[in-house]
Amino acid sequence: MKCPLCQNDIPYSKFCPYCKKNIIVSKKIYALSDAFYNKSLRQVKNNELSAAIINLKKSITLCKTNINARNLLGLIYYKIGEMGDALKHWVISSSYQKSENRATDYLILAQQNPKTLDMYNDSIKFYNLALNYINQNNDDIGTIQLKKSLELNPDFIDALNLLALCYIYQDESTKAKKLLEHVLEIDNTNPTATKYYKDIFGDIPQLNKNKSEQKTKNKFINLFNFSQIAIFLSGIFFGIIIIYILVYPTQIDTKNKNIAQLEKELDTLQENYDELNKKYNNEIPKLKQENDILTKNNIEYHQKILEQEAQESLDEAEKLYKAKKFAQAADILYNLDTQQINNLSNQALILKNKVYPKTSQSYYDKALSAYKNKNYTLAKENFEKALIFSDGSLDSKINYYLDKINSE
Repeated sequence: MKCPLCQNDIPYSKFCPYCKKNIIVSKKIYALSDAFYNKSLRQVKNNELSAAIINLKKSITLCKTNINARNLLGLIYYKIGEMGDALKHWVISSSYQKSENRATDYLILAQQNPKTLDMYNDSIKFYNLALNYINQNNDDIGTIQLKKSLELNPDFIDALNLLALCYIYQDESTKAKKLLEHVLEIDNTNPTATKYYKDIFGDIPQLNKNKSEQKTKNKFINLFNFSQIAIFLSGIFFGIIIIYILVYPTQIDTKNKNIAQLEKELDTLQENYDELNKKYNNEIPKLKQENDILTKNNIEYHQKILEQEAQESLDEAEKLYKAKKFAQAADILYNLDTQQINNLSNQALILKNKVYPKTSQSYYDKALSAYKNKNYTLAKENFEKALIFSDGSLDSKINYYLDKINSE
């Protein structure tokens, strides 16, 4: 016999000599995992996807290497629009079993269709944007983002439920009802859609479209008796012979002609591609050079604009200084970024050395006057401004009065 855990051949025993696990208990756990998987299969056939997800999670919790359960869980997540979770479970599944594993086929299909992955990714981005807008009480824009999400992924259940909730708050119950019924057609055990529907519309209607179709098919099959089936099968047999003798050779000839035509078109496309590729490779250096020149010109132009604006600011500060409007001049100089205008840094420094001391003295005088009038709030504000523009000569006095104000 084989150990269900390490797969080593072992004698009939209660414990595995290799992995030291209890074989009887392990078999019971694996059997329980399979039971949850089988139950979820029945639920999936009845569109009970939320219930199936719960049982599949239980199944892989009991046996993380239950490939069938993990693959089915990935398919359900894919069906309800949660592509990220689907890929996660398929990747884990393929890591446990490389060969003869459908998860590997699913991943290859996903890799071969990058546009589909991008579409699911964009759908989730729109959904997340909608959540942010709705959290900011901007449900109108949130509704627009949800519609964009559903255009890319019409069966995205979370987006359908959230859009239905938005419609409920916007008193558009007809639209909300339609969305919730769509969710319940996909997953008739979805707890969110079930709660919304019962709270707003009452009892959930029976959505038995698939079952009624199956009953119709069964009735159709039962109409045949044995003789009718025999006649039907013989007709199929002779029909196949006729197709093989008359139609099949013609189809082969037609397909050969189509293949030759496609090969010719492929050669033409390859020639066009080679020509375009050569032209593109020749254009790259030229375009790169033009881009470098444009980038350099843009930087120089931007620098000139900064210097021009800085020069205007310096001229304005000089004008205010001469008009003895020291505080306004100081504010302009204080907000001037001299690191980006190296050519004007000396001019700015000279002007600051003239403006800042007088500005500091002006704020100090105002602060001292307010202090004597016991207006400590105004005094503190002006002392702090005086300290900003101080050249150091007033620092000790300013700090003295600030300390006194803070101790008041």
